[in-house]
Amino acid sequence: RIKVFLSQKEKIGELNDDDLDKLGELGSGNGGVVMKVRHIPTQLIMARKLIHLEVKPAIKKQIIRELKVLHDCNFPHIVGFYGAFYSDGEISICMEYMDGGSLDLILKRAGRIPEQILAKITCAVLKGLSYLRDKHAIMHRDVKPSN
Repeated sequence: RIKVFLSQKEKIGELNDDDLDKLGELGSGNGGVVMKVRHIPTQLIMARKLIHLEVKPAIKKQIIRELKVLHDCNFPHIVGFYGAFYSDGEISICMEYMDGGSLDLILKRAGRIPEQILAKITCAVLKGLSYLRDKHAIMHRDVKPSN
């Protein structure tokens, strides 16, 4: 997955609002909204996190840190970062689109998830969290099925 992602990232180049076709809203919270978008030149589907700049200073600080970490992360268990840009009073963060949805959404759709599958999900989440802690000294303090 990581090789495919890096190949796609290379093709995208500089991101801007005009190259993104809005396909729908995926969720909202923490000062912004996440949209499903298509990068028109490459036809690549991605998630675009729109963050309004009229947020509290603590949130701005968190956003800057998130951008730095995303830029430096290339790990199979971390969502890939394509790039970010500023437009019309908002910061846009473009990331890999994970079409399976959140674990919360999967639970709502499927009901009970077999233990073998939960074990694989848990292992992947723990690997991602360990990577963030070991390589970037970050403790993800909001681990939950909706994230």
